[in-house]
Amino acid sequence: MTITAVMRSAAIATAVVGFIDPSWNARRRAPVAVEVIAPVTTDGDDLRHRLARSLGEEVTFDSEAEPAAVVVVGGDTPRSALSRTGVPVSTVSIARPAPPNVRVVAASEPDPGRVGWSARFHGVIEANGLAGKSSRIVLEEHGTELAHVEHRWTRDSERFDAALRYTPPASGTSTMTLRVLPVEGETTDADNAADLRFVASGRRLSVLVHEPRPSWNATFIRRALEQDPSFEVSSLVQASKGLEVRAGTPPGALTADTLSAFDAVVIGAPEELRPSEVEALQLFARRRGGAVMLVPDRRPSGRYLGLIPVPQFDEVLVENALELGAPGDGMASIGAHLRASEMAVHRAGVPGGQVLAALEGKGAQDQASRPVVVEWPEGAGRVLFSGAMDAWRFRAASDDGFGRFWRARIAEGASAAPGRLEVSVAPGVPRPGQAVTIRARLRPTDFEQEVPGRTRLPAVRARLVGADGAAHAIRLWPTAELGVLEGRLEAPATGQYDLQISSATGAAVDEVISVVAGARHPPTATEDTDTTGRLLATATGGVAVSTADLAPLERHLRSLTSREVERTVRPGRSWLLVMVFTALLSAEWTIRRRRGKA
Repeated sequence: MTITAVMRSAAIATAVVGFIDPSWNARRRAPVAVEVIAPVTTDGDDLRHRLARSLGEEVTFDSEAEPAAVVVVGGDTPRSALSRTGVPVSTVSIARPAPPNVRVVAASEPDPGRVGWSARFHGVIEANGLAGKSSRIVLEEHGTELAHVEHRWTRDSERFDAALRYTPPASGTSTMTLRVLPVEGETTDADNAADLRFVASGRRLSVLVHEPRPSWNATFIRRALEQDPSFEVSSLVQASKGLEVRAGTPPGALTADTLSAFDAVVIGAPEELRPSEVEALQLFARRRGGAVMLVPDRRPSGRYLGLIPVPQFDEVLVENALELGAPGDGMASIGAHLRASEMAVHRAGVPGGQVLAALEGKGAQDQASRPVVVEWPEGAGRVLFSGAMDAWRFRAASDDGFGRFWRARIAEGASAAPGRLEVSVAPGVPRPGQAVTIRARLRPTDFEQEVPGRTRLPAVRARLVGADGAAHAIRLWPTAELGVLEGRLEAPATGQYDLQISSATGAAVDEVISVVAGARHPPTATEDTDTTGRLLATATGGVAVSTADLAPLERHLRSLTSREVERTVRPGRSWLLVMVFTALLSAEWTIRRRRGKA
């Protein structure tokens, strides 16, 4: 038999195998399934890479199979790791450098700030072996110092909660660095910094001033807001029966739907509100998450008292105006104080509320402060009641306390009102290849109520667009919290990317994500969890190790018995069969051609 005949016969046999498609079951050893649980701020991805390099195909991470082992990196052990009976749990603590050393153990990204308004950055700094020395903590952007604070260490092991303020001059997304400058003799400065994402918005705050009758309090609050370009003010004053004075774009009637376009509502003469309007304001605070400011100029009465949890007041009249104090932080940080001579003082305060301005006791038998301006949460929003009924009369004080007080309070309330669609990214400044969690939150006003007790959410689309225009779709899944969707992706190569998220109702968010090589994230503190980790590992049959030495964990994972899996073998469906068939026919045709037979 010639070589060409052998090749042709083999090709035919290969085709017959593909046509018959034989199959049989075979059992083989599967890799050990390992679930790695790590907070976003730890190097969980680095741990996976280190174990994968050492163990190769002996393990597989975060597969769909039931895990044979769980590895918890830093932080607290979640309940999900404890709920699996018979599964060993190993703990990996973050190795701490030897003293003397100072490090950033936690840094929180601030909420989106406003252009021209101060934002606060928080960080927890830990020092070991630096008693008697001082550290300078700075907030930087591309190496330029924006703010700093000094702290002197008094103990060998100490933590300091640093707060730094920064006022953004323009809107946009920035990468900030919270850094502790190295001290002389420090072991390492690799853990002295954390990169944070900060979003500054130039959107104007939409405020409605509504007066069922002319009110001096509301009028002068409106004028104070109109002097600040941060606010977009609309107003409606019912000057008399059948006569209305409008400015901006006020709604024709107060309803839950017409109010949803505003961030805050200031109500003058609230005793004139109709029951339907009071209900609309309550829904505006509860579902929309807006801020309602009640600023009466008469003794509290009327339907609006239903918005106040404990509507019990005493009227206080004095000959000379008194300055209302700011308990706790209050308005002390901006130095704004109200003055009034006619006040509605809340007898007992509002449970869960915050006193913003109070009448301080003056006599020996009157030492307690009495709340005058009180704010409390109402659903997703907040409600404020001002009992300083004639504060407008003292607005001309040299410090402009009236104007600054109300601009600050209304700005804070309006800024806290959620947008129709809000997006968060964790970590805010990822490294290439790092797992990133995208969370989208829909406002309840965008929910669709199909039937009582059943809510339908609009479709939400998300994608990440690179500088070259290439788009990567992000699948978002509903979470346990209504209206919140979450997705995960692996951070792409270094560069800036456009995160675009939109809903079927027309709400949209367009933000910038910067992927930075070597982005720094603070490790989770370990000294409080090391003991717990060792006890947990001993009780479940795992091991407790440090990131400085993973050898015991590698030996432990190798010792686990891998399970056998049954797999159906179908050689006729293999791409190798097609390649063999093609190669045989091609070789046979080539030989025949060279011999002049083709």
